[in-house]
Amino acid sequence: MKIAVIFAILMVSATAGMAQDRMTESLRKGVVEEESKHNLDAAIQNYKAAISQFDEARQVAATALFRVAECDRKLGRSYDAIAAYKRVAQEFADQRKLADDSRAILASTYHDVSAAGITATPEQTKLTRQEQQKNEQARKVYQHTLEEEVKIALSQLNVAQERFKGGVAGMPEVTRARMDLVRAQEKLDSFNAGLTQIPPMRKR
Repeated sequence: MKIAVIFAILMVSATAGMAQDRMTESLRKGVVEEESKHNLDAAIQNYKAAISQFDEARQVAATALFRVAECDRKLGRSYDAIAAYKRVAQEFADQRKLADDSRAILASTYHDVSAAGITATPEQTKLTRQEQQKNEQARKVYQHTLEEEVKIALSQLNVAQERFKGGVAGMPEVTRARMDLVRAQEKLDSFNAGLTQIPPMRKR
């Protein structure tokens, strides 16, 4: 995955660099045609080519920044993702689709309807509420799962201790059960304190 991301970044960088070179060359040719050869029609064609290449470079940059935001979102780095999406929406507003997609994600995923001057539509407000309800329900379900893990670990520890008292099991079994309980309790405490998030659902 890391190799693929690095390769994509290198490809985007190379493309942006080539676009920059072409734009500079078109501009240089335009100046030569205008100032040295006094061929204004040819100069205009070169200047238009430079403008077109500038637009291409902006599209590449906007796409790269949007992909960065998407990667941060998938990795759970909300702060970085929000910052990148806002940059796309604000600095590349002329790249309409990417800017609109960024605003939509900010509103629906991060409930940030104020980003880049966004005004929440009734549909976005409804979607935001639905997402909040889903998130809250998912939190309750996951919290219940962690609580059940603690109960199971505690039960297993009690069994291990009884087995130890009866001479059926050794101290290592009790120690393992105690460590399982500690880990389960730490997961629950960490989640309740807001230090961990709900893990992504596995694809079946």
